[in-house]
Amino acid sequence: CAAGEYQANPGQTACVTCPRGFYCEERAVAPTACPAGTWSNVTGSALGAEGCNECRAGYLCEIGSTVETPCEAGTSSANRSSQCTRCAAGTSQPAEGQPSCALCAEGKYAANRGMQECSPCLARTSSAAGASSCTACSAGFYLATADATATEETCLPCAPFTGKASCGHNTTVETIVLAANYWRLSTRTVDIKVCPEEGGVDDSACLGGGGDD
Repeated sequence: CAAGEYQANPGQTACVTCPRGFYCEERAVAPTACPAGTWSNVTGSALGAEGCNECRAGYLCEIGSTVETPCEAGTSSANRSSQCTRCAAGTSQPAEGQPSCALCAEGKYAANRGMQECSPCLARTSSAAGASSCTACSAGFYLATADATATEETCLPCAPFTGKASCGHNTTVETIVLAANYWRLSTRTVDIKVCPEEGGVDDSACLGGGGDD
């Protein structure tokens, strides 16, 4: 048989055209499947494995594939893949046929592999980008005990300190940022005091501070 055809049975007077997803070299007794990670939708292929198309990123091609199959949402693949890989924890992918998964944004998380969407953190809690759990307090709140787990109960509002201090993302009681001209006895207290005015009864050169000196 010529290249592009095959014949499995002896004594035949005609050859069989090589099917899609396969190629046939000269004198083939059976078609050879396109390797995993490639595909072909033509019949009579005589070009060998080089005639099989490379599977694009975001798709999978099992051995002998005639088409590219898009990866499901929650998965992705690189070029020339025969399988799709589930998104890692902390990432997600809502669409089919994608080459990669995206990191969860700050304030969201993906606890498990293969997630299609990242979930928002509970009220008062937050996370860093690419997180698999919410372990920080959101901006405007602080963790009352530095080594505690961030929850709706342990993340307390900074509203009582308005004008005196500020609480950015992932603030703990120890990292509360004091405004100028305010101070506290230590980083373990939220009793924030205004500096005494210079020239008064309590003459002072206080410039404000966090109590960590």
